[in-house]
Amino acid sequence: MKTIYALIPMVVKYKRAIDRVVSLYEFLKSYKKSDFDFEVSMDEIEESVSPLEHYFIVNELLDSNIGFNNLALRFVGRWEKAVDYMGDIKKFEAELKEHSHVLKRFGQYR
Repeated sequence: MKTIYALIPMVVKYKRAIDRVVSLYEFLKSYKKSDFDFEVSMDEIEESVSPLEHYFIVNELLDSNIGFNNLALRFVGRWEKAVDYMGDIKKFEAELKEHSHVLKRFGQYR
């Protein structure tokens, strides 16, 4: 039961956006009629995407048969031109390691 409660905030936060991605992907797939690169971009949102949210998002996309090549996530901290990263580097390293485990689990995007 505890797991179900952990999903509720993610469903509320991302489900509408995921449904929109599915709709756009299906439109492009019917229009394009050939292979195309598809990126799901989450890097312009206000809050960082946690590794658990990353897992949820990818799982929902794959369950919906979305053939995405790239997933752009919003990580903890800030990336700035000519400065690179601003934020807690230890937290970033820890979360990046967890995100890499999600990628290895699903393994078909970058």
